[in-house]
Amino acid sequence: MLMRTWTTTIDSVREVDYERFAHDISVPMFREQAGFLGLIMARAGALRSVVTFWENEAAIAALEASERYIATLEFIGRQGFLGAGQPVTIMPVHQRIMDGLVTGSDAADG
Repeated sequence: MLMRTWTTTIDSVREVDYERFAHDISVPMFREQAGFLGLIMARAGALRSVVTFWENEAAIAALEASERYIATLEFIGRQGFLGAGQPVTIMPVHQRIMDGLVTGSDAADG
């Protein structure tokens, strides 16, 4: 399993727009990709990270070549709520412990 992390900052005034985009466009796009295993979205102030999990390198390569993924990136880029630069890191997962995993928004987020 591989973990792919995409990180950005957002214009905090447009937070609702970003969250709507993530829920309505980004999540469904990831779900339709072969080899997609799941995702975690994290936030701290204006910082956002989308951590996705993939079966293998071929699945990530297929994502990055996918017409829908490319169109999604172009669309979000035109919305004007992302900061400059969106680094991506890919690392193999060597251990996972997910006791008490809760899906959806964590109640502590408010």
